[in-house]
Amino acid sequence: MIRSTTLTACALALLLPTVAFANGDEALGESFDLEGAGYGVTSDGIATATRRSHAVTGTITISNVPVGATVVQALMYWSNTGNTSGDPTATIDGNPIDGTLIGTGGGTCWSYTSTWGYRADVTAFVTGNGSYVVGNAGDSPASDANGVSLVIIYQEANATHWGQVVIWDGTAVASTVDETIDVINYANPETASLVELHLMVGDGQAAADGSNGFNGTSYDPSSDPWNGSDGAMWDDRTFTVTSHLPADDLSADLFIAEPSGGDCLAWHVGVVELQHPDNDGDGDFDNTDCNDDDATIYTGAPELCDGLDNDCDGTIPTDEIDDDLDGQAECEGDCDDNDIDNYTGNTEVCDDADNDCDGFLGGDELDDDLDGQTECDGDCDDNDIDNYTGNTEVCDGSDNDCDGFLSGDELDDDLDGQTECDGDCDDADIDNFDGNTEVCDGADNDCDGFLSGDELDGDLDGQTECDGDCDDADINNFVGNAEVCDDQDNNCDGFVGTDEVDDDLDGQSECNGDCDDTDINNFAGNTEVCDGADNDCDGFLSAEELDDDLDGQTECDGDCDDADINNYDGNAEACDDADNDCDGQLGGDEIDDDLDGQTECDGDCDDADINNFDGNPEVCDGADNDCDDALGGDEIDDDVDGQTECDGDCDDADILNFDGNPEVCDGQDNNCDTVTDEGFVDTDGDLEADCVDDDDDNDGLSDEDEATAGSDPLSGDTDGDGLGDLEEVGEDPAAPDDTDEDGTPDFNDPDDDGDGIGTADEIAGDADGDGEPDNDPDEDDVDNWYDDDSDGDGLSDEEEGDGDADEDGIPNYLDLDSDDDGLSDEDELVLGTDPLEPDTDGDGIDDGDEIINGTDPLDPDDPPKGDDDDATDDDDATDDDDATDDDDSSADDDDDDDDDDDATGDDDDSTTDCACPDAGASLSAGSAGSFGLALFALVGFARRRRG
Repeated sequence: MIRSTTLTACALALLLPTVAFANGDEALGESFDLEGAGYGVTSDGIATATRRSHAVTGTITISNVPVGATVVQALMYWSNTGNTSGDPTATIDGNPIDGTLIGTGGGTCWSYTSTWGYRADVTAFVTGNGSYVVGNAGDSPASDANGVSLVIIYQEANATHWGQVVIWDGTAVASTVDETIDVINYANPETASLVELHLMVGDGQAAADGSNGFNGTSYDPSSDPWNGSDGAMWDDRTFTVTSHLPADDLSADLFIAEPSGGDCLAWHVGVVELQHPDNDGDGDFDNTDCNDDDATIYTGAPELCDGLDNDCDGTIPTDEIDDDLDGQAECEGDCDDNDIDNYTGNTEVCDDADNDCDGFLGGDELDDDLDGQTECDGDCDDNDIDNYTGNTEVCDGSDNDCDGFLSGDELDDDLDGQTECDGDCDDADIDNFDGNTEVCDGADNDCDGFLSGDELDGDLDGQTECDGDCDDADINNFVGNAEVCDDQDNNCDGFVGTDEVDDDLDGQSECNGDCDDTDINNFAGNTEVCDGADNDCDGFLSAEELDDDLDGQTECDGDCDDADINNYDGNAEACDDADNDCDGQLGGDEIDDDLDGQTECDGDCDDADINNFDGNPEVCDGADNDCDDALGGDEIDDDVDGQTECDGDCDDADILNFDGNPEVCDGQDNNCDTVTDEGFVDTDGDLEADCVDDDDDNDGLSDEDEATAGSDPLSGDTDGDGLGDLEEVGEDPAAPDDTDEDGTPDFNDPDDDGDGIGTADEIAGDADGDGEPDNDPDEDDVDNWYDDDSDGDGLSDEEEGDGDADEDGIPNYLDLDSDDDGLSDEDELVLGTDPLEPDTDGDGIDDGDEIINGTDPLDPDDPPKGDDDDATDDDDATDDDDATDDDDSSADDDDDDDDDDDATGDDDDSTTDCACPDAGASLSAGSAGSFGLALFALVGFARRRRG
């Protein structure tokens, strides 16, 4: 795993592994890092005339600056090789320039002892494409010049790409060893569409140089890349290295191979150019544009009402969010985004809210007539103050109480053209209204409060003349009255009553007692005979002539029991224990022939068998014992399998189940022995055979899902790693989980995360040594067996392995300090020390102790081993060549008369004590203490010491 660490400039210079060139030569240091829209770089140079040239002169022609581009910065480089000093002066187009020393280094090439590299800012003299005359570069009689390079950084107008130009410069002599130069700080390489490496070197003579590498990959496989093809002592090369810059790392390194024949390769400058496109043409490039495929989305763009993060600030404006989920945001017109009922275009309802967002309540919610009630509240006419719910109805033709009706007094119910309000005294009768003519109908037709005289009952007999009373002065005479023997027309039909006339001439009228004045045989006092008539007019027939039981037969007709309607001559016998047909005997059905206590009349269906009668329990005898016209259910072979329940069939609804039938695996008791599917496999022991069990191994996954996934339906843990198939298959059996994406699903993979440590071991992993498994020691919510860095220390489990470097009982992949040297594995990853080896440099001192002591855990000679040639630590009787700790005659601690090369306490030209070298400087062994202190400060080292 590669981890990116941001360091301060001082800490960076101290901590990055720097180049230790032969003879103390210096590394390249970062000089410039420019970036912006349209940034790019071009370069060219000139060579020396001969190897022994003491100056470089000539013309540099620049032709690759795009039309309309502006020069941002122009830098000129040159170098010298000699024994004394280089020359920092030169001219360009006749303008004198002073170079800045960018590095020196000791060397033995051509018997010289040193190299010097210089840089000058010539932006003021360079305008773009054209020819530039260089004069007297490196003009020192005591040294040789090694070519001149001109580097131009430009910015294109109306750029369609974003660019970054990073420059390293310095001088180094690589005569005997391979060298690696670490560089950092590329911006967003993962989106770069083009990465080019430009290298300009002095001493490009035709000697066989080794191949060069970038980030560990050779970008120039030739065996002689620096052959002086551009001229003696100088070369300029451009390489496309887009594929060599990893997307997840902002750093890279340059590799200078060992030249053959002791060639002196004095590097001037290395330039890396990165370009980022503007795919959607919105002026924001893909390294800053959060969506470079949408021209409405870019850094600083105006927010649109589209629910997207247009300005790339990481948030969507609140007015674009539909808070109340009504399908409309505030920017779309929602006037109340906290209420789902209010949005533009909605229908107004009675809720005192602006539902349609037009700025007004609905008309039904306004009290237009100011009567204290709106239409929503029930006002049926909001334009009339006299009409509202609950008001009192008055005679004005309006629905005053808003009940949907006029008051009864205002309606002409009988449609006679007059309402009660108009004076109608009976609005239910069309014949009664004010001013109408009176008729004989018992009603006040003219509404004057009185009936007419014909409608009055003068004799109070209940009938008026209008009703037909022929004598309204006599209460005994009126239409419909019964005639009485008084010789008057009592019923007003114009005649006396017939009862007053002897119609049958038997000497007696009805008034005199004749009960049937049409039959001479019937009169008061006559003798009764069997003729069906009231012969004696006493109002009754004789007893023998009466059908007392109303069976249609009297005793005169032969009825033997005229008190019972069911008994008469000729009737059918019924089950009632009576002589229904009057023959003197009961019917046969009323006799209990088999003496079982029940006759056929009582329900006995077989009065010849004492075992068969209504209500008797059914038994297995083939008879209808309970007289329900059917055999018992147990006696019927319902499934037609040749066996009834009486015969032993335990499931007479299924032809496959009966006594003695062979068992098959179908989830049923086929042989009726009370056991299901005996003899068939039951893998999970749940008493449900596999052939009918949809989850044979009871692991929570159905056999069908396991067939889809490919796991073993007869094993709850297919791969035996301690995790059940249900967890390892995941939510979709058609696409089972494959955590390490190695093509083997987790359920069949004993190492689910592919870190080389078995899942079963990771389940049992104990991070704190308490004897209990710790499934997620780094608390990242990812269990160890799915986590490629279980302890979260920055080193993958695969790198750390399941060994136990410090033998503390905690495997390395769970141990935050695997080698128990006092430095966490994460800190050792940053420092470059070995997290599995307590003494990385093998000097006998643990890495953590070296950090505390201020020594370099990567240097086996720091601290120095042993003594010197006398009894102390240097070459005399004390700690150096004098009585102090350095190599001069001073009693101080450095190489001069004070504590450093000047008047302060370090080894540079500064008057301060900062031990932070230039970006390109390497650290000598004497600066190990500073190394340790800076490292100590970086990691915030406050670790336990081992006992």
